Amino acid sequence: MRKLIILAMTLFLIMSAQLNANAPAGAQTLEQEVEAAIAALIQEKPNHRLLKSPKKMREMSSAAIRASEITGTDWKVSIVIARYETSFHKELVGTIGERGVMQVSPYSKRRCAEYLGRKVDLSNLDDQFICGNLTFENALDFCKTDDLKEGLSYYATGKTCKPKTRTLKWIVRRRYDKIQELKNL
Repeated sequence: MRKLIILAMTLFLIMSAQLNANAPAGAQTLEQEVEAAIAALIQEKPNHRLLKSPKKMREMSSAAIRASEITGTDWKVSIVIARYETSFHKELVGTIGERGVMQVSPYSKRRCAEYLGRKVDLSNLDDQFICGNLTFENALDFCKTDDLKEGLSYYATGKTCKPKTRTLKWIVRRRYDKIQELKNL
């Protein structure tokens, strides 16, 4: 399984390099599009460390793209969750042991490892995004829906698909609205 994933990733990188080489002058690559979306999400913080470090911005966007390719989750969902969970701080640890940019819980980490068939390292940015995406997909499965709002609600609480409090409704609406804004960029 691991060799298959590595082979798929290698083929993806080769194909994306060829597509970028054949792209018309002035056309944005997917990585540039993701970087622009991340910059748009953190624009209210002009001193954000990602705006000061193109290398970290590229690392963040590349990880979101790779995770999206592996899991099938839209990269826009990933970066919005990462923005509002941790503001893209990959070293952050939550109150019950959630780790990384998407605040993956220890339970979700175990489920992710079972799904991938390998050990998961949440200090690795790729694994943070992959496990976060898989957790979001599991939330949609649990809620038996394709509704982003219900998936975002379950991702935020781990308990409910329908936001019940005003605060949770506000959190879900804010994240949903940001995803829709990015789709219109």
